[in-house]
Amino acid sequence: MTWNKDVYEKHNVLKWHELEYKGQEVNVVWLDFFKEDENHGRRMKAIINEVAPLANVIELQSDEDSSIDYIVANKDKIDIINCSFGAKLPFYFLTQLKDLGIPIIAASGNEHQKDRINMPASFNFTIAIGEYMDSFKKVVDRSNKGEKLDAVNESFFFFWNDEETFSTNGTSASTAFTTSMIALLLSWAKKQGLKLNNEQVRNFIHENSLDLYEEGRDNTSGYGLFILPEKLPSKEEFVVEDTKNNEVSEWAKEAQAWVKENEISDGTRPKDPITREEIWTMLHRINNEKK
Repeated sequence: MTWNKDVYEKHNVLKWHELEYKGQEVNVVWLDFFKEDENHGRRMKAIINEVAPLANVIELQSDEDSSIDYIVANKDKIDIINCSFGAKLPFYFLTQLKDLGIPIIAASGNEHQKDRINMPASFNFTIAIGEYMDSFKKVVDRSNKGEKLDAVNESFFFFWNDEETFSTNGTSASTAFTTSMIALLLSWAKKQGLKLNNEQVRNFIHENSLDLYEEGRDNTSGYGLFILPEKLPSKEEFVVEDTKNNEVSEWAKEAQAWVKENEISDGTRPKDPITREEIWTMLHRINNEKK
């Protein structure tokens, strides 16, 4: 870890390690094009091997239906998904993951685009990460930018072993670093009896990002450079948010009472996404009520 120690210190990774949070009990799905470029996936994984060494990393080929099937079947066991890839091609099969609530960290891409980020980072249900290099003190020019960018993170890391020496860069590395940092948060959350969803992780990243350009959010850096807080968060921060997200809005209370009274819906989970199966069932119940 010698070569990357300065980065880990600046991002408070080592402080979380000292507090015994190293990714334990966290299941990370690592989507990548392993068949086409084995080195890319392996080198990105080197980052999580240092940052969250106790996390359980599951390698899956990013463009295969079987990978999506695996995630859907194991959705309750998976804590976070890393997408260190991006392309102009539509990854529509990934939309099957949008209702699962699993945090998905995705790379914005490296095409120098100033007003558009690549799929799957551009999906509303993913967390989009761009590239920052501390050596340049700025967001790298090639890093795609736009209104859907959530934050940026460091990309340059150096590794060596008995077989090779290599470095990482690009939004893929920034994404891998972000996923690895969040794995430490999820390790803490598990100890508190919490399972954090995509929006809770997104808010955590926003709230713990350092402004680089404009105050708040901008299209170049999103909410800024993501850095883990020096002090651990409180459980209440997430419990209160979860409770708030599941409260019924005033304008919907009358409708909630009606669907419960007519046994169309149980009225729970008001803020959760609805599946096609649930829509079919509710329409079927309404139709039966009319007969």
